[in-house]
Amino acid sequence: MKRYSLLFVFTACLFTTSWAQYVPSGMNYQAVARDLKGNILANQPIELKINLLSNDARPTLQYCESHSVMTNEVGLFSLIIGEGQNQKGVLQDVPWSSEEIWIEISIKDKEASDFV
Repeated sequence: MKRYSLLFVFTACLFTTSWAQYVPSGMNYQAVARDLKGNILANQPIELKINLLSNDARPTLQYCESHSVMTNEVGLFSLIIGEGQNQKGVLQDVPWSSEEIWIEISIKDKEASDFV
């Protein structure tokens, strides 16, 4: 019986250690969309471009993706960075532990021709 208890504890520790190494496939992001004048973009479809940049002295684009979302009555939208339409790079290859990573969000509403 003692041998089974020891085996159970060892297996539980091994499982916990391997689960702690899990790399998430995305990051939750939520914001309120506003136009250039500061007005809320309520109940509107918008497009977003997400850039992850490293080295703020001379930014290097590590990852880029785009999303199409709908805002609610207060301009709020939610998305998962990593689940958009990939433009460049792989999210899991971003050097999180060795460099500072900055996020840049660009928005394009239904009336705009380019991202701002």
